[in-house]
Amino acid sequence: MTTYATWRDAVADAERQLGHTLPVLIDRTVTAIGDALPLDHRGAFYNELATLGEGGMFEAFLDNWWTQATVSAATDDGRERAIDVADLAVTLWALHTRSSERDLTNDQVEALLNDAEDAA
Repeated sequence: MTTYATWRDAVADAERQLGHTLPVLIDRTVTAIGDALPLDHRGAFYNELATLGEGGMFEAFLDNWWTQATVSAATDDGRERAIDVADLAVTLWALHTRSSERDLTNDQVEALLNDAEDAA
């Protein structure tokens, strides 16, 4: 399965698990994220992009800014739900791309995140 399909699948799975559909599905690409960000955030986005290399830092950059663009596209009353969906989608995608054998529920992801916070 391609990364693109996996990303869309992760978003759809997060929406299904949380019972909330994002108002806009923003692709996880530099162009799509940049276009979706409010004008007052685009400068910071492109400045940060200019300082990045490849690999894990770039992936984290995309995850962070995709989440910001997604939340910015939500209405005020839907922002909390958009944050939840975005966080779960990013987590599911990261877990899937590291091990396609995992099929985690929202409760399992939250437990993993809580364990990571407790260890910090």
